[in-house]
Amino acid sequence: MANITTQSPLILDSTGPNIVTGPVWISKIRWVGATVAGHVATINDGGSRVVWTSVAAGPNNVENDTFAGPSYLPVSGDASTGLGLQTLQSGKLYIYLA
Repeated sequence: MANITTQSPLILDSTGPNIVTGPVWISKIRWVGATVAGHVATINDGGSRVVWTSVAAGPNNVENDTFAGPSYLPVSGDASTGLGLQTLQSGKLYIYLA
């Protein structure tokens, strides 16, 4: 399956540096379907800075991170906006936009 980036949630299963360009508001990240303990998922902003990462605790691990207030990328306030998927060793990421 290819990444789906035209809706919320974004559904990502393939890595890439510029999956979304421009400012991004995120309300929730959900990682499902990790196959092995120790697999990693990492999201970066447009400047390649890590803004979220998780390590699977075991097979079929489900990770949910809901933000009290939507998180805005870029986190540094500079011109590097956007979202990339640096690492996804297994499973899918669902990124809910605010």
